Order: sequence, then structure tokens, then C-alpha cells
Amino acid sequence: MDAIVLNGSQNGGGGGRPTGVLQLGPGEYINRVAARHDGGRLYRVELHTNPGKSIAGGGNRGTETALDNIRVVMMGGRAGRYMDRLEVTYCADYEP
Repeated sequence: MDAIVLNGSQNGGGGGRPTGVLQLGPGEYINRVAARHDGGRLYRVELHTNPGKSIAGGGNRGTETALDNIRVVMMGGRAGRYMDRLEVTYCADYEP
């Protein structure tokens, strides 16, 4: 995974190719985040919403870590040449 774009701001490298856009509708929120990583680099990120929409990008290397049954409040991260950190602030065990 080379970069992620949040609210129009790109974080990461300039390579790769876009995989699409996840547009949230009224009352929609991200309720699952999964990432594949090796501790020093992100290889894949998947975002899922409460109505079942999703977007994913990157490869299948590394170990998967996932946050389920959440409501994402904020996302950020760190990048050099590649994405090496994704920070997710969330409410756990979220029930609307």
C-alpha cells in the first residue's frame, strides 16, 4: 500500500493506483477496519460501513489485524515513502 487519501489529503507515497472512493451517506459510519502489516509497513487496508459498503486497497502480505463492531471517530497516520502507520480513534462495541 502506497498511500491513503482522507478528506482530500494524501498521506504516503506518490505511486500505486487509486482503488475507488468510499462516500458515506447520512447515518453511515465505518464499523470495521482491517489492515495487513508487518510491524513496519502497511500492506493493505479495508474499511467497511454499517450498511455493508466497503473499500480495500493493497496487497496480501503481512499479518491481518482487525477492529470489528466499532464506530470510527477519527483516522490518521504516518507515511514516509510508504504508509507505515494507521491510527484509528473509535468507540468500541458501538450500538446506535
